[in-house]
Amino acid sequence: MTKQKLILYKMNHKLKDAVHLPTNALTLISDSDIDVYEKEFDKEFKESESKDNTTVREAKDSILNGIRLVFGRESKQYKYIERNIRCEPSLVGNHYQLVPTPRKIRELKESAITNMKTNGGFTVATGGVDSSSMSEIDDSIKFLISNNFEYGKDFSSHNAVAIATALIPEMLEDHVANLIPCPQGEEWELKSNVYACTTKNNISVDCDAGCHSQKLSVSFEDGVLEIGKYSEEEGYSENG
Repeated sequence: MTKQKLILYKMNHKLKDAVHLPTNALTLISDSDIDVYEKEFDKEFKESESKDNTTVREAKDSILNGIRLVFGRESKQYKYIERNIRCEPSLVGNHYQLVPTPRKIRELKESAITNMKTNGGFTVATGGVDSSSMSEIDDSIKFLISNNFEYGKDFSSHNAVAIATALIPEMLEDHVANLIPCPQGEEWELKSNVYACTTKNNISVDCDAGCHSQKLSVSFEDGVLEIGKYSEEEGYSENG
């Protein structure tokens, strides 16, 4: 007997987890993202599902034929196995039904946009979290998703701000030298003490030669890390 093996294809596109995304993240899904997802869904995913369903159907037929050959069609053994094979969901069915269709993702996006408009552009606050905190969470979630983090796997609404803030020092290394050039041409050395305000973040940077020290404002605006010179009066300044 030929050894049978299931493909159980796993979607590569990030939208495979769309059903787990919060409202604000769903509104950021672009039509082009859905189009790319749909191509993979219609080709690799559906083709694999069809092949796996064929494999399962052949396996079921083989099992029933063997039971019928040994015990007979009217035997209790055959009837028991036949009933369970016909009624119980298969591994293939359970696997492929968890992946949202492109149509489902479009519906989720449209519903999310409607909800965001209804709620004034913010995720509805729950558990005593005020709207300003939710705004910070929303911005952090957008930032993480735009940097290929997966909601529900790499982060949640509860730790999105902390994870996004922890990424700031590493990402600033590509921007600080251009924003505030070190007078002696040395490399900037970032302090490790990053701290977050309610809706703005700021960080101090020092030249490793000790020639200059400067505070920078850091914020997440629509999923993009924005950097500017720090203002003591406002807590932040226009981006540099």
